[in-house]
Amino acid sequence: DLQSVAQSACRGAACSEVATLWTTQVDLQQMRMTQARNALQRFDKQARVPLAEILRGRLALFEADAVAAAVAYENAVNLGPGRDGLWYETAQALMALGFEDRAAGYLRRLSRVGSREADVYYLLALFSASRHKDQDAENHLTAAWRM
Repeated sequence: DLQSVAQSACRGAACSEVATLWTTQVDLQQMRMTQARNALQRFDKQARVPLAEILRGRLALFEADAVAAAVAYENAVNLGPGRDGLWYETAQALMALGFEDRAAGYLRRLSRVGSREADVYYLLALFSASRHKDQDAENHLTAAWRM
């Protein structure tokens, strides 16, 4: 299996950890939830590995465990470093899980740092429109269209 091949190529603990995380990403892409869950159990919460938390969040999202997904994504963000790709994925997941206010916070953060991802502004426009903040929605749509 892919995990065995990756592990056999490694010569140290750090390499083995990276190989486990990368193969876990592949397992999630291939919808092999049991393998992904088993691999992630090797990383306890004290390990403070952002990618492990992101993968936990994705797994929980696939399994419709809203609380576990939200906690894992928030843990990944808190571990840093701040990356707009992570903030955007977190916002998308939180929005899908019904945590719209938390998602909007990440989207606003992305807007403040000048994200060049048009979808950030489209989602902010949607969020603003749902809150009857028409001028904000228009401003966000205009920003997205310009991109």
